[in-house]
This record gives sequence, C-alpha cells and structure tokens, in this order.
Amino acid sequence: KALAQQPGSAAAWQRLGFVLRDLGRNEDAMDAFQMAIEHGNNLGTFILNRADQLLLNGRLDEATGALQSACKAKPFDYNLHRAYAGALRLKKDEAGAARQLRIASELAPDAITVWENLSKCLAAQGNWDEEKIASNRIYELESLYRPR
Repeated sequence: KALAQQPGSAAAWQRLGFVLRDLGRNEDAMDAFQMAIEHGNNLGTFILNRADQLLLNGRLDEATGALQSACKAKPFDYNLHRAYAGALRLKKDEAGAARQLRIASELAPDAITVWENLSKCLAAQGNWDEEKIASNRIYELESLYRPR
C-alpha cells in the first residue's frame, strides 16, 4: 500500500525488501533494496541492506565490490567501512579488513566492536605490536562503558 501511494519512498522500498527477505524471496528483496538506494540518494543504510542481501545470497564478490564503491563515495560513513571490513574478512583479506577497521576506528573512536574486530585482524596477521594497542583501547573503552 505504501508503495502504491508513494512509489518514490526509499523507506517503503526498504520495508518491502525486509518483507521479501523474510518470505525467502531473496532476489526480489535485493531488487527492492536497490530501489531504496536509488530513491534514498544512496544513503548508507540502504546500501548496507543491499550488501547484506548480497551476502545472504552467497554473492560475496558483489557485496564486497558494492561496499568498496560505497566507502569511496561516502568516506565518512563508519558503518560502511565496518561492513566492508566484515566482507573482506569473509574473503580472508585480514590486511584489507584491518585498513577499513582503522578508518572506522577514526570515524567512531568509541566503537568497541570495531576495536575488537581490528584486534582479531591484527592477531590473524601476527601484528602483535598494533594488536596490543587495539587491546589496550578495548580495555580502556570497556572500563568506561562496562564498569566492573
């Protein structure tokens, strides 16, 4: 109904994408998320939903490419860099993921999950000096936000 009344509503396209995903209509969901991107001025949340759908459909290379392009177009969107790092980790590109997580940590320095993922990437690379810095930052943030 919402789309019939406002076919240019990015939010309505996004909601349709979620419904189609829940119904198992993955390709249709991806099309709906693409329409949300087009009507939503390439807003990061719409791009993330489409990339997530690509990942659910097993299209890792496409999702990674979409997130890479999105990070270039919107370099200050923390969530895009975080998601791109996740896709790179799925591709076993720990160095590339660490680069994206460093960017995300600069954009959102208090995001514990970014530091946790960065620590894992650095450990996987055997980069213990930088991993120690990331671990210290995690400890610092946890002591601020998760008092013991």
